[in-house]
Amino acid sequence: MKDLKFNQSLGHLFHNINLNMRKKLEKDVREFGLSSAHQFGVLLLLSKKSMSQKEISDATLADEPSTTRMLDRMIKKEVIAKKRSDEDLSLIHI
Repeated sequence: MKDLKFNQSLGHLFHNINLNMRKKLEKDVREFGLSSAHQFGVLLLLSKKSMSQKEISDATLADEPSTTRMLDRMIKKEVIAKKRSDEDLSLIHI
């Protein structure tokens, strides 16, 4: 088998592709007033249905305190709004 250098391995190439795609996405979402691709993902979730903070945290695999802080920033920027539901505090996309 031919010896491969680390920077020529398939895994390294996939890593570089992923890194470049994330950098591009982060740049693109900033143009829409969002501070991260994570916020963009939350907007995609909320475009389908209202969700509680816990549901958003579970869906994005983020811890609840971090999710709360991110959602508070999005509410402050008026990207999303809170709406009280019968059973919980839900979020809706404005």
